[in-house]
Amino acid sequence: MEQAKKAIQLLLAGREYPLFVTEASEAFVRDTVEKINAEIAVLKENYQGDMQDFLAMYLLMHMTQNEISSPEEKLKVEEKLNKILNLLD
Repeated sequence: MEQAKKAIQLLLAGREYPLFVTEASEAFVRDTVEKINAEIAVLKENYQGDMQDFLAMYLLMHMTQNEISSPEEKLKVEEKLNKILNLLD
């Protein structure tokens, strides 16, 4: 049987989004949005750019963290990220 879903509003990266979630997943979704907003706030404090830049950097950082397998690969990705971050300055 499918769990009932309820509508919630989320403020993510300065914009409101409606979302349907189950009661069981609501806290997890809200916590995740809070963490994303906090990390975007750090990027905004340290770099120049617009919200699209910050969202792109957030996504890139988190996707590469999940895909990196070797120390050498990690170093290459960090160097590329630093170059991108320097462009935002």
